[in-house]
Amino acid sequence: MRTLIRRISRRRRTSAESSGPIQIVVTPSSGNGTAMERALKLRDALAKRRRETSLEVFEDLESLHQWARTDSHPFAAIVCVGGDGTQSTTALAAMRRSVPFLPVSSGFGNLFARAFNHPSTVEGTLDLLARGQVIHSDVGMCNGELFLCQESYGLIADVQEAVEAAAAAPRARWHRWLAYYRAALSHVRQTPPARLRVMVDGRVVAVDAALVIVANVKTYGRWLPLAPDASPVDGLLDVFVMKGATHREVFGKLLKCHLRLPGATAGTLLCRGTRVSVMGLRSGRKQLEVLPGRLPVVVSPETAAALVQGRDRREAEARLALDRVA
Repeated sequence: MRTLIRRISRRRRTSAESSGPIQIVVTPSSGNGTAMERALKLRDALAKRRRETSLEVFEDLESLHQWARTDSHPFAAIVCVGGDGTQSTTALAAMRRSVPFLPVSSGFGNLFARAFNHPSTVEGTLDLLARGQVIHSDVGMCNGELFLCQESYGLIADVQEAVEAAAAAPRARWHRWLAYYRAALSHVRQTPPARLRVMVDGRVVAVDAALVIVANVKTYGRWLPLAPDASPVDGLLDVFVMKGATHREVFGKLLKCHLRLPGATAGTLLCRGTRVSVMGLRSGRKQLEVLPGRLPVVVSPETAAALVQGRDRREAEARLALDRVA
């Protein structure tokens, strides 16, 4: 699928201003608590450049989702300061208006921003607004709710939910990693994992999966490369499946993946598709699909070129694989 690219021209700044200000959205609780400071610095820097801005501050994702779903004020572009959860929620506002979306990472994982090599600094953000290009990124939908990065089911999702639901979730990166490891070890002693049934584009790929990840971007970065080739511009979702009779077995396999040890891929499957079903969850069946090219995202010219080249290479490899099968 061809990725559409268009130039954000500095010479057309007045036309962008006429359609509204640059909307800045921030969740102060994201990451290590620096999101608010970064958003204020960005607003002040844009004001010095005589760019009209509007700053919206949300204390939780629920209020942000309500705003993204219903607000009708016009703006020329939206800059979102926060983590992956904030980015996914805010992206709906950009999609509703078809305006450029620029994430400024200030969370813990920051997987979506990393997929496009987005800077986390005010200076880098200003540079992208001045000389960036817009590409159209894929987005995922899970039971009607938008996601930009991935949806996880099994041990990883349980651990993440336990840590982030804590009254005082750690903000320092090393504290957060330690909290994840502790939560994982506590789950090892619990009942056996659920047996999940997974279908990709109507084909059953697993009937006894203990861990399932449906990814739109590389997941989970270099720390745990379970979907290392997932791309937000290929019109596909990467699906990672891991089998395991016990939580201890699943944890051991994940540790091997993290440490790049031999045998890390035993009992795993990685495939791609446009529609995914996950069954056997306590929360009910999950229906996931990809919406190709639905989100306009501001990136650097260098990133835009690299993404197009990578997509073309994957398409050529897929065609070659089909030719071999034929």
